[in-house]
Amino acid sequence: MSSRRRPALALAGDYRSYAGIGRGLHANPEAAMEQALNGLPKEVNGYPHRTAILMDNTAELTAGALRSSAAGSLESARELHFTRGYPDYQTMMREESALPAGER
Repeated sequence: MSSRRRPALALAGDYRSYAGIGRGLHANPEAAMEQALNGLPKEVNGYPHRTAILMDNTAELTAGALRSSAAGSLESARELHFTRGYPDYQTMMREESALPAGER
């Protein structure tokens, strides 16, 4: 077994992680970093916030209107395991305000 240190990563729950590998870090750090980042998503809607909340373990995401299109909003709510997803913020505000305070 090599004496080199090896990184470790452990995740559980609803997380998304992405990684890239760049070569030639010593010779050209900028090019190696660009190579590692090439092909990674430019944005990951919802997941950075959800990951932070899950890691903090002090809140729960239960409802949201997450996209500008109704279908996209509902699909994102399903992907992120929201209890209640809404097609738009107006519907969310109306329906959430009608719930008892303990259910919001």
